[in-house]
Amino acid sequence: MNILSIKNKVCFAVFPTIVLFLFFILPLVTCPLWGQAVQKKSLTASHYDSFGHFVFHKPSEDGNWSCFSMFYKNGKDTLYLKNTFSKKIYSFPIGSKPDFLGNNHFIYQTQEGLHILDLQHGHEKNVSDAVNYSYSKHYKMLVVLTKPYKLKKQQIIVMDLKG
Repeated sequence: MNILSIKNKVCFAVFPTIVLFLFFILPLVTCPLWGQAVQKKSLTASHYDSFGHFVFHKPSEDGNWSCFSMFYKNGKDTLYLKNTFSKKIYSFPIGSKPDFLGNNHFIYQTQEGLHILDLQHGHEKNVSDAVNYSYSKHYKMLVVLTKPYKLKKQQIIVMDLKG
């Protein structure tokens, strides 16, 4: 065996390794670096209205529902209700004072009044002109204080949420 044949065997053994490294392995290693070189967008004052303040409210007792709000400088605040399993989302523009009444009902207020959402069936009841409310967990009763614009007296409405 001469030196020339040993040199040819070494070249043929090293050449595929170099080709494999240069064309297959090196691009895979540098690929994540290419993905990080995205140019950043510059922000202007017109973008600032889309920024908001996120507030997470308490979840339902069984943890199946979560509630959060987004508050914006332009006043287009939104209340969101999300099912943690099915990912179904309800949005309530200008909704406030969210609360869960047990595991089956969600309550919130808007300028129109008090809204009661049945979480199992998706039905919503509205109590217009609501001023305040209180819920008895033991009796599953909701007491709502209303003051209609046409009447000078306040009214009390008692609602049974047992079904």
